[in-house]
Amino acid sequence: MTYQLLYLPFNNNEKAIFPFTKIKISMKKMNLDKVITYNSISEFLISIGKPAEQDSDFSISRLEGYLSDEPMESESFRTNYLNFLMIVDGSGSYTIDNIFFELKPSTFYFTTPGHLKSFVIEKPWKGFILSFTDTFIKNYYSGNLFTEFPFLVAETTPPVYLNQLLKEDLLKRFETLLEHYNTESQFKDQMLTNLIITFLYKVKEILITAPSLEGKQFGYSSLVIKFRKHLDDHFRDVLKGQATAISNSNQIAKALSVSADYMGTVVKKETGKTVTNWITERTISEAQSLIKNTSLSISEISYMLTFQDPTNFTKYFKKNTGFSPKEYRSQ
Repeated sequence: MTYQLLYLPFNNNEKAIFPFTKIKISMKKMNLDKVITYNSISEFLISIGKPAEQDSDFSISRLEGYLSDEPMESESFRTNYLNFLMIVDGSGSYTIDNIFFELKPSTFYFTTPGHLKSFVIEKPWKGFILSFTDTFIKNYYSGNLFTEFPFLVAETTPPVYLNQLLKEDLLKRFETLLEHYNTESQFKDQMLTNLIITFLYKVKEILITAPSLEGKQFGYSSLVIKFRKHLDDHFRDVLKGQATAISNSNQIAKALSVSADYMGTVVKKETGKTVTNWITERTISEAQSLIKNTSLSISEISYMLTFQDPTNFTKYFKKNTGFSPKEYRSQ
């Protein structure tokens, strides 16, 4: 294994939250076909010996005892949901797309779906881990999630080493989320969604000064970033009625001026999912949001998503979720 060192600049005043940071870029080779992808929070929890399955695509827990009370090193894996971690105490590291980051007390970091990652616990972690999918948020948030919070799409961002004020601020937010998560309110998911949105605005504020690590050398290649952003733009056009059909792999590749085979190979290698998987998951995510957040009929939703026959939309939705649109709406 070989390493390079990258040094990030910083500012020596109280507002600075990115101190002099040393990053190792690992060139370790691995068989990506054997890397496990956890498609749900439940899958990951079961893999680490947590028997209870999640009743939704949302989870928040204290880090104490969550992973290990002993030093450990994970295998490389991917998740198809968002993770936000705050380490109040403890030490270790995490690697994302072959970039190594140090973790220490008062560290905050997050990872987005599709990235290849692993972690090392040296001294047991104390703090919080927050996990959720964009689908969970879209059920009760009518705004454009990826436009408002573009860092959720494809960025790799260094960990934030918090000053005291930010540490106290984020601690209160995690505590509040955990408190609401443990309630039995019939409006729990709605309350959690509103709290997450305010949390994401705080993260957005923090990241204004963050040195982004987008690009081929740092995480996703420029092609994958362009693909994911194109997909986001395309679905905005679909929902505005400015697209007559959801684009397929060939159409997206043509728009990005590459061959479909090449784009498919790169996307699968870097994200663990095929282009078709990405398109299907986004279609279902938008459908779920429309079903839950609007009073539109199932037929109207099917036409909005460019399905010419509502029956085909119903079959497509049930095949990919296990529920008919009506069953999903009644949940």
